Amino acid sequence: MLASRPMRRATSAAMCALAACCATMHSTDTLRWPPSRRADVVETLHGTVVHDPYRWLEAGDDREVVAWTAAQDHYARAELAKLPDVAATQTALRPLYYRDAVGVPVVRGGRYFFTRQHATSDQAVVVWTDGEHGAEHVLIDPAAWSADGSRALGEWAPSDDGAFVAYNVTADNADTAVMHVVDVATGADRADTISGTDLFGVAWSPDGAGFYYSWLPPAGTVADADRNGASEVRFHRLGDDAAHDAILYPATGRPGTFALPQISTDGHWLIVTVLVGWTAADIYYRDARDPKAAWQTLVAGAAASFEVTPWQDRFYVRTDLDAPRYRVMRIDPAAPQRTAWQEIVAERDDATLQSARVVGGALALTYLRSRSSSTRRSPSRRSSTGSTPPPEPWSSTRGSSWRSTCRTGSRNRCGTRRPTARGSRCS
Repeated sequence: MLASRPMRRATSAAMCALAACCATMHSTDTLRWPPSRRADVVETLHGTVVHDPYRWLEAGDDREVVAWTAAQDHYARAELAKLPDVAATQTALRPLYYRDAVGVPVVRGGRYFFTRQHATSDQAVVVWTDGEHGAEHVLIDPAAWSADGSRALGEWAPSDDGAFVAYNVTADNADTAVMHVVDVATGADRADTISGTDLFGVAWSPDGAGFYYSWLPPAGTVADADRNGASEVRFHRLGDDAAHDAILYPATGRPGTFALPQISTDGHWLIVTVLVGWTAADIYYRDARDPKAAWQTLVAGAAASFEVTPWQDRFYVRTDLDAPRYRVMRIDPAAPQRTAWQEIVAERDDATLQSARVVGGALALTYLRSRSSSTRRSPSRRSSTGSTPPPEPWSSTRGSSWRSTCRTGSRNRCGTRRPTARGSRCS
């Protein structure tokens, strides 16, 4: 995701900072930074008294914070400008930062969708081609939205047939966005516009008639601390008034929680992940084919995280429940009780399982070990002996011929920072 402030400005600041480190620095005794107010903020967390004198700086839109930021920026730039090697270092580093980049393609309905970042542009554009070798067509260009880069592209996701792309537009780095839908054939936006959408995506229904999304109430209508707990999972049918979108999963009303939708590629299972802070999640599911189907609980109240990938009427769950380095459980939604869960990938004592995705009928497992990540494949079912064969390396040549079942439109999401439920579709 691109920040609302142009990336180029952040890059320039980083280059200046690096130049400062490489050049002869003034003694810190001679530096007179603008003062930073210390507030008397103290709270007790898990029995530990925590002093947080600079918490007021978290209010980015506050006038005092804006003035503080401007003063710090002005002072830093003035000091850096005094260094003798700033210009030379910037010249040397510029080719490393200012370069063309292409995102990983998402294939839908024979069309290829991907991002292209030009060295001369502050934000990437979304382009599409008809087939792998077709001509490129610019579909979404964030540079046209604002001269100062204050409006940026958030999550984007094409429908399964490649006819439409839903995309989020953020303004001034806000926590919510405005969802738009563009017709790929014409390049024109449809009338479908939804305010208050979550930044991280949508989940298209298999027939392309609409999509599931997380909705937040407008800022100021509820207390900031309660806003995430007011999130709802809704369904928008193309052409309908978004004000009347069906609420499929209501707000929990619990501060610190957030509801995220996920749909299987066959349209059978609608899954809602309710994040509880950053380290735990509750999982609920229902039969999406039956509008009267009741929500069922897969797991709730456990002090653990869960990331679900539905595939062929089974749930493959990456979790740190009783496994700090994570493992994978296989669950039958018809028998969700924990005693029926089947471990198919055990926790390793030498590496941490970062992700588990169903790819080409197998599990693609990404492990972190000694600050290095590697991806391996493992069958998604146990062998006849009941044991899981050791994962074998998953090579890039295999990867090019396999079609990942992850259905997220973003170039950088299949779920890492938050559970994969955010805007994803998995078969």
